[in-house]
Amino acid sequence: MIKLIIFILFICLNSISDELSEDIYANSKNILYDKATSQIKLGKNSLVNYQGISIKTDDALINTETKKILINGKYYLNQGTDILKGVFLDADLELKEAFSKDINYIFNKDLKINALTLVKKGNFMTFNDSFITPCDLKGVFNCPTWSLKVKKTKYNIDEDFFQHFSTFINVADKKIAWLPYFSHYGSKAKRKAGFLTPTWQPINIVYGPNFRTPFYIPLNHNTDLLFSPRFYYGKFSYGSNLERYFKSSTKLRSKISEGNIELVVDTYYDNRSEEMKSTGANTSIKATLNLNKTNKLVLDAAYTSDISEYKNSTKVLAAGINSSLALESYNLINDDDVLETKFSGTKTLDKTVLNSSNPYEAPSLNYYNFQYLSNDISVYNKIDIDFITRAKSQDFLPNRLVRLNLINDLQKNIFFSNNLRMKNKILLSNKSKLVHEDSQSLNVINGQAFELDQYYSSELNKRYRINKYLTFKPRLKMIMSSGFSTKDLNIDSDSQSLSFNYNNLFTENRFFGSDRPERPKRIAIGAEQTFKEFKYFDKLQLNIGKSFDLDKETGYLSEIKQKSNFSDYMLQFSLNINSNNRLDYLNRIDHEEYSLKEHLINYFYENDKRKFSLSTVKTTENSFVGSDNASFLDLSYKENITNNTEFTYTNTINLDSASRPYTQAFGVNFKDDCSKLSILYTMEEYDDGSRLTPNTTLTLKYEMNYLGMFGYDSVGGYLFEPTQY
Repeated sequence: MIKLIIFILFICLNSISDELSEDIYANSKNILYDKATSQIKLGKNSLVNYQGISIKTDDALINTETKKILINGKYYLNQGTDILKGVFLDADLELKEAFSKDINYIFNKDLKINALTLVKKGNFMTFNDSFITPCDLKGVFNCPTWSLKVKKTKYNIDEDFFQHFSTFINVADKKIAWLPYFSHYGSKAKRKAGFLTPTWQPINIVYGPNFRTPFYIPLNHNTDLLFSPRFYYGKFSYGSNLERYFKSSTKLRSKISEGNIELVVDTYYDNRSEEMKSTGANTSIKATLNLNKTNKLVLDAAYTSDISEYKNSTKVLAAGINSSLALESYNLINDDDVLETKFSGTKTLDKTVLNSSNPYEAPSLNYYNFQYLSNDISVYNKIDIDFITRAKSQDFLPNRLVRLNLINDLQKNIFFSNNLRMKNKILLSNKSKLVHEDSQSLNVINGQAFELDQYYSSELNKRYRINKYLTFKPRLKMIMSSGFSTKDLNIDSDSQSLSFNYNNLFTENRFFGSDRPERPKRIAIGAEQTFKEFKYFDKLQLNIGKSFDLDKETGYLSEIKQKSNFSDYMLQFSLNINSNNRLDYLNRIDHEEYSLKEHLINYFYENDKRKFSLSTVKTTENSFVGSDNASFLDLSYKENITNNTEFTYTNTINLDSASRPYTQAFGVNFKDDCSKLSILYTMEEYDDGSRLTPNTTLTLKYEMNYLGMFGYDSVGGYLFEPTQY
């Protein structure tokens, strides 16, 4: 209700205003006050105010001693954020006890209640023969989207708790269900236990139709438990009931004074056929503890059962555990430096499976430090220390390994006149490895090895302003290196990732990780053109470059299948047409044949009504060692068709695959001020011969505002009975 001030000058200058008692005020053209009986008779256009409760009426009788009011006609009552209108009121002025007829009640600004009678006693209100809705009375269907027609409603004010007896649920003024009883909490209530909005999948080709019914439990003021079972009721090979297939997810979240903890347990059992029965589980825990302003402890652990759909690989049928514990320390030596101390490991629990090659880090240390020594000199330092052990070694995977990497990067910028700039860099990479291997039959060499790599680079670039729209920046960079290793211990490097693009043309070491030095003697050239604030677009950036290797017998060149000293052409294109349109294009063109080896295209568009993105990635067998011809297309589209309707579409296609695996999803959301209906149709056409089989699903979810998180759906001819949340 709308709170009014204690005393209001009302009606007109000739109205009668009086303080009838110490805290009762009346404003009216007609006041009859009998002090002998302590009764006040108010006439038309009267306003009574008592302790923040304001009542406007044309006929009222007030007893100033008993503090009671009787109204035999229409009245309007305001208190706080609530508004009440009726045709009869018998109540005390504090409204601790009241009786009213033909009431219209706007509760907490949103919920509208129309009832034949209202009875209030202390902390409880009872509405009889009521119509209840939070929706716009002239909504999408020219009526409330949904409403409740209730024989009796009991409301606990302190608990903000509603109980409804004999209720018809109406959607667009059509009765769709009857419930003998259900209850829910209002928007002011504290966190309460109960069911959340269910989700129904009437179509699921692989597993059958199903429904999910989340149940929420607030364990205490900072800990929540969410249990989300999914029940499948389709017809399987030897029966049709809920016992054939079942999935559930349980999430426990707790916010402690210095961090948070999250525990997730996913389980399922599959008894769809007598020949194949399986159960599986996945448990993970994540925790963050802020020890103080500069130190944070992070725990991440997971357990996956055997023969489980939760495993990344379906070939290894064994349970496994992986975990990590990291201490992150900030501003340890100077501002903005970081030290991460991490213990981690992976373990397969089935001894019949070769699992001993899984590494344990005990611990690994990573330190990062960056400083500006002056306006044009900067220093970057990085230290990595790894202590790695395995229960049993394999080829190129030793039993024990200690690895130390120290990187020092010193850069000095020299600025000349006319936008000419030179960047000089010295990068020192010192590595030390200590290998201990019990078995002599593997391709691992015992011992210690040192490696020192030095990179010297100098880049010269100058920015030319052609006109007010166009700038042109040529770049020339020379990279030289030297290095040596005392011994080749024949172990796998810490990163097998590869990339070749315009940006890493100008990096000293184009390999990822710390174990793979490139040791280049290379010249990189590039040209960058920028158009800004042109009449046809906001910004256009075009970069093109290539490199020349003085020594083509390097590991990196062979990895990217580069046969010539000259690299492929690298093109980077970015176009901002306006604030709504953006196009990015990256490609790699063969140096000799001018054929396309790789490309990446991203297009994004957004305005007030729609959002569209298109992305395609293509690689060929000539891109990298071991690469195949592959081309993927991703498309997403979202449009607000009306103020109440939203359409979404996503699509992923493998353009080069003979089986053309892809996924598609169509979604429609119907929403208004009080509800939302979500419909999602997905088609998955991939098939790996095991668990990732083609599937089609249709998912429905209906959310009704103000009934807490309650929702309902019709499933298989049966109706979920709504329950408090």
